[in-house]
Amino acid sequence: MKITKLILTLLFLPLGAFALDPPIEPIETVKVSSEDDFDHHSTFDGCWSLQKNTDYILTQNVKLTRCLHIGATIRLDLNGYTLSRNLDNLFVTEKALIFRVDRTLIIEDSNKSENNRGIIAGDFNINTGIPAILVNDNGSAFLLSGIINVTEENLAIDLHGSLQIDGGSVYSYGTGITAHSGSKVEVFSGSVNGNNRGIVAKEGSKVTLAGGSFNTNSNYAVEAFEDINISGAPSFPDYNALVLSNGKKINIVGELKDKALINVDIAESLTDKNPKIALSGQSEYITNEAINNGIFNHLVAKTSDYKLYAYNNTLMMKKDYPAIRYITGDGKTTAFIDGDYYGSIGEVKAKTVDSVVFERKFPLSANGYSTIMLPFSAKLNQLSGVKNIYYFRGVEEVNGKMEVQVQNLKDGAEDISQVEIQAYRPYLIQMESETLKIKGAVEIKSNNSYPVSSSGLWFFNGNDEFLEFTSEHVAGDNIYGFNDQVTEDFKTAGQFVKVGAGATLAPFRAFLFTRDIFTPELKEKNRPATIDVVIVESTNGNENTTVIGSIDTRSGEFKMNRNYDLKGRKLNGTHQARGAYYGKKVLKK
Repeated sequence: MKITKLILTLLFLPLGAFALDPPIEPIETVKVSSEDDFDHHSTFDGCWSLQKNTDYILTQNVKLTRCLHIGATIRLDLNGYTLSRNLDNLFVTEKALIFRVDRTLIIEDSNKSENNRGIIAGDFNINTGIPAILVNDNGSAFLLSGIINVTEENLAIDLHGSLQIDGGSVYSYGTGITAHSGSKVEVFSGSVNGNNRGIVAKEGSKVTLAGGSFNTNSNYAVEAFEDINISGAPSFPDYNALVLSNGKKINIVGELKDKALINVDIAESLTDKNPKIALSGQSEYITNEAINNGIFNHLVAKTSDYKLYAYNNTLMMKKDYPAIRYITGDGKTTAFIDGDYYGSIGEVKAKTVDSVVFERKFPLSANGYSTIMLPFSAKLNQLSGVKNIYYFRGVEEVNGKMEVQVQNLKDGAEDISQVEIQAYRPYLIQMESETLKIKGAVEIKSNNSYPVSSSGLWFFNGNDEFLEFTSEHVAGDNIYGFNDQVTEDFKTAGQFVKVGAGATLAPFRAFLFTRDIFTPELKEKNRPATIDVVIVESTNGNENTTVIGSIDTRSGEFKMNRNYDLKGRKLNGTHQARGAYYGKKVLKK
């Protein structure tokens, strides 16, 4: 029986649904008690073709002898009943598809009884390898409530178009959803379950998980061959992780709720040569607090020697390893030095190596300026990717303004090839490549003691551990980190910026501090919020200066993690431009 009524299709879509053009024509509401109630005036590729915008409501269980082609905007209310294929007379070679979607299919179940759940049922008796629902390139499917249930090793939803899940459940004895290149999946609530895989995100797909639960009995809840976007409160139980392949990442694109539970794993094991992997691009929502609060976890049963941590607002996974690790092969030893190490360098013993790999990506947008400290001495001609290296001359007041003065190591040298950098001495370095390469053999030096550059009461100190400044460290108002990016708080790059609580600094870099005894009245004058860096150049006995503090850049190594990072992004709490902390090693001049 058909009852005509005026209704716009999208009135029953939730906010945030995919943008669809609402139909102009009236929509028919059709009560379905048998296959004959579906429009079957024409067929498309073996399916009954539904070409009119229609609201179908099941009034009893219905078995189809043919699949349904969605060529219009179709809303299906399961109403507590089951829609399935009639498999009694179905040949194994016949397509057991239920829906072929080329326009819009909206699935819901208005019956809220736990004893009568609306179900779209796939193959129960045979394994055809055919999905219950095929969504083609221009098709869109919405699951608002109800169950899509497929047995055997079959696929529940084969996706080439768009899918939004905001309630209901997808279950398959094989794989729940396969998202192909160019497809789009958004999950806000509900669940996706697969005995083999919950979701397979193929390369080129776009999958956003903002809620819901993702489960599997034996393998992976989500297997990602493409980056995965996450926000809200998705849940991945600890026995079936979100698994990343081929260096793909988790992108945290919004605030994570307290109920979020994200277990992560990687498809390929970490090795001593490659002991860590970045799981996500930068996001202000990735913090060590999120890890400590249990939002981010990893499979301890499979990866007990791996650890998760947040560094530079990036989620990292690592295998326990030292900051300097030695790999020997073919009779030669290479020292791999992690320039972004998360932890303390620890005790370093002297060792001669045949080659060095320094693992750090230098920012170039600030004209290449950064700070550096290396655990070995080297001639300048052993270093490639470097434009200039500067040593610390001191902090001076010039025309009423404090400035950090540095000078090029090459100034005054008769033979540049004999100029060298010293082990554990801090420098300002100007790079012309993102990578610092070291040629030839070097001797890794012991770090029982190391030099510090000083001038009066000001010290330029190399850093041998990951520093995370707390409120207990910042009482002296006397420490500065090098800033090589423009921010809302710091309008000029290439300066030393006063450190506040919550700031972090990785090893193999340097910071500036003072041990002055200024009175409170003189602190504001002698401890400004920022100090320009000035290059002193000697030419024919005359000294000229160049300020590098006006370089425009948006990348950097020194950031404030919990208050304001040096990109000016407010995190938790308020900005406190104070700080005091310096190294625990024996300092010698």
